[in-house]
Amino acid sequence: MEIKRGEAKKLIVEKLSKKFGAREATWMARILLEDKYTLLDEIQVAAIDKDCTQLEADYPIQYLVGKTFFYEGYFKVNQYVLIPRPETEELVHKVLQDISSKECSVFEVGVGSGCISISLAKNRPHWKISAIDISHEAIEVAKFNNKQYGTGVDIFQCDFLETKNWNTLPNCDCIISNPPYIKYSDEIDLSVVKHEPMHALYAMHKNHLVFYEMLAMYMRTKNVKLGYFELNANEAEKIKDLFSFANAEIIYDLQQKPRILKVVNH
Repeated sequence: MEIKRGEAKKLIVEKLSKKFGAREATWMARILLEDKYTLLDEIQVAAIDKDCTQLEADYPIQYLVGKTFFYEGYFKVNQYVLIPRPETEELVHKVLQDISSKECSVFEVGVGSGCISISLAKNRPHWKISAIDISHEAIEVAKFNNKQYGTGVDIFQCDFLETKNWNTLPNCDCIISNPPYIKYSDEIDLSVVKHEPMHALYAMHKNHLVFYEMLAMYMRTKNVKLGYFELNANEAEKIKDLFSFANAEIIYDLQQKPRILKVVNH
């Protein structure tokens, strides 16, 4: 039996409102029905019911639909990459705002879905952009998104924490990263802990700020002039101190949290 999309939306909201509230349930219904026709057949209705059950079990809706919106475009996502956050859009916007020159070489550490590098490349097609990740699966997702937009970002697999690999990495004007920085003791959303990739959340190291330390060392070693890094808001000042060799500035996001560290290495 077919049902209209409006009826399906009502059923989804009713099912999910108890856990998520009416507002978020309505948003979820819109996402689940986004690519559906006006009439849904029995198979589609059954699939949506299954999706609702998974959502009630804290499975991220972005993984269910296999994509998410980020900075003017949709990106493929799956369980091998972090779901891009709105705060990361602010990092992209800041870089584009600050660097207006036609020519610039950019290197991203921890490409994930590719949302940062690809969004930069879409807006600055003449920039030379390279990006790495330790995860082969994440690289595959980023390459898919790169091909989808035809952005030509050079994406390859590499373990950044192994300094012996640095000779294979590109020289650049600007380095960017949203590194793993969460401590195991930090409380974060259950759907994130249960389903998003651990290696992209936690530094997997006894020193959870190791990536920032290595990014600082890389800037000094390679004489990189600019750095933009998403911050662990709880330890912004401690992270800033790691870049004392340069002019480091903490930038606050729209929620007035310390979100981005801008480093100018004179």
